[in-house]
Amino acid sequence: MKKGISPLIASVLLIAFVIILFSLITVWVRKTSIEPSMQISEEKVASELECNELIIDIIRACKDGNNIKTTIDNLGTRDLYGVKIRAIGESGVSVGDFPNLNIAILGRSSALSVDASGKGTINKIEVYPTTSKGVCQGQLVSTDTITISC
Repeated sequence: MKKGISPLIASVLLIAFVIILFSLITVWVRKTSIEPSMQISEEKVASELECNELIIDIIRACKDGNNIKTTIDNLGTRDLYGVKIRAIGESGVSVGDFPNLNIAILGRSSALSVDASGKGTINKIEVYPTTSKGVCQGQLVSTDTITISC
């Protein structure tokens, strides 16, 4: 006579094993893919909310030798902590990054200087406000009015 487990107990053990394996895989998938993507989405939403509170205006853009000097106002409901300025010329683009700029609500910046040497005649200035999470591309302000001298 052969001894072994009954078919009923074998079936119950097999079902229990499959349930435990399914649970482990579900937990693993949630930890590795779903939760990180939810965190990224929350950061993007937070960044968009921050960007919507940042409103800037270019007060003056002028040429000072090879430099383009730009003065901006903060018209938003949040302090401005940084900007990126692009000076677009006939033969290239110069980018100035000002990450530690601090302009209070309804405040004005000093003249921010971007080296535009070798870019030809500058035709356009673009200013992007930045947050701690990145550049607010939807809040772009530009001007093509650049005075010859400061």
